[in-house]
Amino acid sequence: MVLGCTVFAAAAQIMMKYGATHPMPALDLNNTSTVMPFVLALLTNYPLVLGYALSAGNAMLLILALRDGQLSILLVITGVGVLGKASEAA
Repeated sequence: MVLGCTVFAAAAQIMMKYGATHPMPALDLNNTSTVMPFVLALLTNYPLVLGYALSAGNAMLLILALRDGQLSILLVITGVGVLGKASEAA
């Protein structure tokens, strides 16, 4: 299950990175007419929303996996996943 969490986390980070490149309208908090277009653009940025959903799913799976597993083994697998994601970003 921890291996699945690593895959979820990698997919979530890729989707969030892809969603962050989408153009967004300018937000001016002094001008209330700019808030609604910004919120709609944020909610329709599907890669970003999917990335956050995958991240939440990853957290839930990781909690379930670490609750019943042997931590000395599971945390090593998690660490290897973190190193893989760090090398991916470079």
